Amino acid sequence: MNKINLIEDFIFVANTIKSTHPLAISGLPHDFNEYINTVANEFYDKEGLLISLSRFTALLHDGHTNIEIEYSLNDLCINLPCVWLQAGLFVTKNYFGILKGDRIISIANLTVTEVMDKLCEIIPHENNYLVKVRATTYPFINYHIFSEFILRNINALNCNTVEITILRDNQLFKFNLTLERYNGFLTFKNNKKFIDFWIHNNVAILKLDECRYNDEYIKKLNEFFALVKAHNISSIIIDLRDNMGGNARVATEFLRHINIESYYFYGVKVRNSNENELNEINSENSQLKNETDDNVRTFGGNIICLVANKTYSSARIFATVLKDNNIATIVGEPTGGKPCSFGNPLRFETPNYKIKFRVSSRVFIRPDQACQDDISLFPDVTIHITIEDILHKNDAILNRAIMLCKNYFDDYILYCLGKGRRLDI
Repeated sequence: MNKINLIEDFIFVANTIKSTHPLAISGLPHDFNEYINTVANEFYDKEGLLISLSRFTALLHDGHTNIEIEYSLNDLCINLPCVWLQAGLFVTKNYFGILKGDRIISIANLTVTEVMDKLCEIIPHENNYLVKVRATTYPFINYHIFSEFILRNINALNCNTVEITILRDNQLFKFNLTLERYNGFLTFKNNKKFIDFWIHNNVAILKLDECRYNDEYIKKLNEFFALVKAHNISSIIIDLRDNMGGNARVATEFLRHINIESYYFYGVKVRNSNENELNEINSENSQLKNETDDNVRTFGGNIICLVANKTYSSARIFATVLKDNNIATIVGEPTGGKPCSFGNPLRFETPNYKIKFRVSSRVFIRPDQACQDDISLFPDVTIHITIEDILHKNDAILNRAIMLCKNYFDDYILYCLGKGRRLDI
């Protein structure tokens, strides 16, 4: 490896961030330039460059500015499926003596809390909820908690093995697991059917797994609201829990079907590198007229929006617009994206080692000014998924949302929301 080429690639990423990212105008983290000045002597090969770039982009606390190194079938890892819940890190499939439902207590000599602290230094994120999702579901070696890359860089490997301590039936068990070739168990959901809808107990449910604005989305949305009208349905649920983003225009298209005259959308500022300033595209203080036509059936009933840690980017924008305009009640778990954040990333590639990376070019500001410092879109009604729900295939969040639609908790919810309280159920 040529050390000069390694340094050139690192400096290329640093300079691209400075010329593209809005933070370069509003204020980069205080340790940003310090990191650039000190890191050049800390890596001597491509893996060292990759970990340095991962740590470097994590300084920005922006999930859209990152490098993503996809797994290949030649990469090594522990092929152990996990889910990171509010109660801890749990195994979701049997693996060499470890059983589905076991809770992981430590990795090597690190507690799960200590592992999280180390992951936050490597994985670009806006809050810990996003780190949990990326570490357990994204097929990238610089994100996955059990990749050789991560295990080596959090000092959890002993040769090619890692010791895992699990809790089962109030007893601790230790397992020494050996690295093996990645078997493809981490994959993004195939979103060929990215939108679906059905009726359950006189509640219409719209599941949107990707913010894909196209003719199919518009057609399915028309069909959904036609079904709502035909069955005289008064409550709908929009499920964004598995939605990691896409095009925010899906939100405005959805709102065309809602019986409102206007609403506040996100404020957007774009980086103008030539003039070294942020130009406002849309103000969060301006109301948008709800554009509709005679062919659109407007819905005036109750709306619940489901969110989870995986709800990110444009899906988080969608949910936040519904929340800040009092259009929907938000139910589920906190989102992985901050309501006010950076986005619209531009794609680049380093000149020597052809490392692909992204850099945000815009700032997105939620309509509700009083909540602009929130680290997540916190639900109005918080329902935490448990490992028992997963083991028994119980969709606790959707089930509770249907119950809310059926007026089981109406009086209590209205009282709490009127007092400005969130609910934990």
